[in-house]
Amino acid sequence: MALNLKAKSGKRTSLICLVFFIGIIYCHSQVTYQDAFPNLSFEYPTEIMNANDGTNRLFVLEQAGRIKVFQNDQGTTVVNTFLDIQSTVSFSSGQEIGLLGLAFHPNFRQNRYFYVYHTRQSSVSGINVEIVLARYTVMANNPNLADSSTRLEILSFDKNQGNSNHNGGKIAFGPDGYLYLSIGDGGGGGDPNKNAQNLNNVFGSILRIDVDLDGNNTVESNPDEPNGNYEIPSDNPRVGQNGLDELFAWGIRNTWKFSFDGPTGRMWGADVGQGDVEEINLIVKGGNYGWNRFEGNTVEDGSTVLATTPDLKPIFEYGRGNGDISITGGYVYRGASNNPQIKDKYIFGDYITGRVWALGYDPSSGDATSELLFRTNGQYISSFGLDETGELYFSDYGTSSKLYKIIGGNNGPQTIAVNGVGDWYGMGEGTNGTVGAMAATSDDAIVVAGGFTAAGNMAPSNIALYDPELEWNELANGANGDIKSIAIDSEGNVFVGGDFTQIGGIPANNIAVWSGSWSALGQGTNGPVSSIAIAPDNKVYVGGTFEIAGGTTVNNIALWSDGSWLPLTDATTGTAGTNNEVRAISIDQSGHIYIGGNFDSAGGESAPRIAVWDGTDWSTLGQGTSGFVQAIAITQEHVYAGGNFAIAGNNTVNRIARWDRTSLLWEAMGQGLSGNVNALAIDGDYLYAGGNFETASNEADINMIVNNIARWSEDNGWEALGNGTDVGVGNIVNSLTFDGTKSRLYVGGTFDSAGEDSANNIAIWSETLVLPPTNPEATELLYPNPFEHLINVEVKNSTQDTINAVLYTISGILVSSKSYPIQNDLVTLEFPILSSGLYYLKIQNEDTDKAYKVIKR
Repeated sequence: MALNLKAKSGKRTSLICLVFFIGIIYCHSQVTYQDAFPNLSFEYPTEIMNANDGTNRLFVLEQAGRIKVFQNDQGTTVVNTFLDIQSTVSFSSGQEIGLLGLAFHPNFRQNRYFYVYHTRQSSVSGINVEIVLARYTVMANNPNLADSSTRLEILSFDKNQGNSNHNGGKIAFGPDGYLYLSIGDGGGGGDPNKNAQNLNNVFGSILRIDVDLDGNNTVESNPDEPNGNYEIPSDNPRVGQNGLDELFAWGIRNTWKFSFDGPTGRMWGADVGQGDVEEINLIVKGGNYGWNRFEGNTVEDGSTVLATTPDLKPIFEYGRGNGDISITGGYVYRGASNNPQIKDKYIFGDYITGRVWALGYDPSSGDATSELLFRTNGQYISSFGLDETGELYFSDYGTSSKLYKIIGGNNGPQTIAVNGVGDWYGMGEGTNGTVGAMAATSDDAIVVAGGFTAAGNMAPSNIALYDPELEWNELANGANGDIKSIAIDSEGNVFVGGDFTQIGGIPANNIAVWSGSWSALGQGTNGPVSSIAIAPDNKVYVGGTFEIAGGTTVNNIALWSDGSWLPLTDATTGTAGTNNEVRAISIDQSGHIYIGGNFDSAGGESAPRIAVWDGTDWSTLGQGTSGFVQAIAITQEHVYAGGNFAIAGNNTVNRIARWDRTSLLWEAMGQGLSGNVNALAIDGDYLYAGGNFETASNEADINMIVNNIARWSEDNGWEALGNGTDVGVGNIVNSLTFDGTKSRLYVGGTFDSAGEDSANNIAIWSETLVLPPTNPEATELLYPNPFEHLINVEVKNSTQDTINAVLYTISGILVSSKSYPIQNDLVTLEFPILSSGLYYLKIQNEDTDKAYKVIKR
């Protein structure tokens, strides 16, 4: 079945028409986006603002510490540096530090005040980040230039933990004239310090302060310096009670953008989730939004006690089943368009996938419904912004990023369908839930794990065994939580890691090993395990989101050897592990350990998202990447990295890149991929990449539909996988693994189709196997089906006396090939020794070539 190119790309122009009884027809083009300022680009933009002063200018924050200003004119070529505080700001691309927030005073036309929110290096030992709010004044004789000498620090807070992420960063004046600030929970996985439910610090909250110092409110008395530069609104909810006077709302993980809707006064907040859901909240005074006891509507940590009750649930949340994992909050659209898709709707997006939605909200019932507007062609959604007329923009993220305007029409980027290579095959009934990890055994069986309770006709708990000849089987009793990683050592022992406390009926904290029965690895880890790799000497390297392994502080990466847990401590600095989560581990021929994740230091040394352990010290690869590294694969010539980054070194690479081990430089691979890369695999000739991307590109502006999986070679660039234009799989790919012969690529994830076939979360792709066709004939000419030992097949009008019957397993393993006589237009086939299950049957002679799916009882 060929793909519908235009519908698939999300850019097809359609008309939504409202016909009234008087005969007038109002038509609206489908909402899309276009390059708003073709002559301009920006470096790591984090915010788009207007000054609301009638000058029709736009201001763009660049994360390293610059603010750019320009006229809101599509043809403009002039952009000025409004403010440059790079020497003050702490910055690392792809991390949540830098210049993050900008707000213009409500009386900006007269007082020329504006406010910035940024991070800087903390002076406190063991702490990396200090959060700062500062005020500047614009030059009286040049409205496009701030007077840097007027800097006044309003407030600053050193974080209370070493993590660099979750710093919030949005600031805005509310309709009450007060300044609101979003502060993240301080970082790390699961709010380890439980900051969000601690009313005695600022983290995991929305603050509200009065910056006017006009005597209308009491001057702040917070012990943190500077002192006396703002007042506390008298009706702030914790005034006169326990907790900080600055708090307006709490129980928040990391609100990446909030906004006020003028006509309604509502405050919309988008809170980035931990691992399950992204949420949209209506922020109200004194609201407790539940983190980290709750993530959205589900319990995250039942041991956390709510600081205040009741907690407020999100008005809308979305899960991560489609790869959307990092919400970017937007605005209620009040611009000139009357298009009902966006008019008076809250527009928001996902930073990773580039999907943009409109949310309709009914305040009388509290119901909220979303409609997908479009998915970008690889652009991130780092921020939304409004111009003075209420038109809506968003920014990409990278070294040469564009601003895009949301419009009606068909001016968005287009994609093209291409023919793929190889073909796709289902694996029986597959699984009833996500496949998150796979590994091949020495006898070509595949260990499959994730979050599922059915595989074929088995009922496993999150882990099963697939044998191409015997099909599905259980692997003991399974785990009581998701399994995210599998590795098999040279002795056939199967190591699994994830987010569980029991496996096979025994206690095991997030990691265990199968060697005929399940065993825990000591005390395990105190947080989820995301990746496992095994060295040739059978030492086991484990990465994830944990501080402790076996009672030892290890910081997200640890070694299991000879029955003990060991940290990977840098001999020079004395620092173990990384300062944030590890998502990928790979080992080269020399035994060096390569890790990727969401960290910016390893062993106390700078390591932007990728690092190398040589057995003694940590180092990095050049300047690293600008975003998470989620998969690593290694050859003698290159280290391949995939994830959600735009930049590697100083090169724009788009989610995937390779490190040349000779030149020691990062290299692009064509124009990269349009979405997140979750898995990599190598067969000797090609690199295979799987994830959540629609297109791959070898040339600028030519975007080939590949649907979540593609392969790369030096000679051919990117290629789609599949027969004709029926390429890729229907949704996210999480795991890739080859069998021992490299003839079958097993693909696991969250999808319901592979090529033109149905496939429940797992499928096989092959270029070399001669497998039965995937469009079997209707079975009314074959009976009985299911069968015991005999099958009758009607063969009408054949000029031949015999016909050949070939039987395959559903994975393409040849079971039987035999010639049978045709008698009275009927052939009787006999299979006396055959295991129960689903098979393909081919009937062939010079007159006939048909295929059937048959079931052996």
